[in-house]
Amino acid sequence: MSKTKCPICNSKADIGYYIEGRDRHFCRCNSCGEYYITEPTYKDFTKPEKHKDVRYILSRCIRKAFNEGKTLEISLANYQKIINSTVLP
Repeated sequence: MSKTKCPICNSKADIGYYIEGRDRHFCRCNSCGEYYITEPTYKDFTKPEKHKDVRYILSRCIRKAFNEGKTLEISLANYQKIINSTVLP
């Protein structure tokens, strides 16, 4: 695990790299909680100009799942679905 910034919310995070049939990172973020993020999604979300309008919502979705004992895997194919299927306060 290396200390860096969360690709979703830009807070302090520990990021690890795992290969389990595909490339993905394990993230432990102070704000979001713990989650997996695929390599292409990680690269896409580390671009500050991308996804500005959904980062805070996705962060909240990840935290909500983490608080419920779930560990989400975020990908370019599913992040919008995660946002749309989560009821926010």
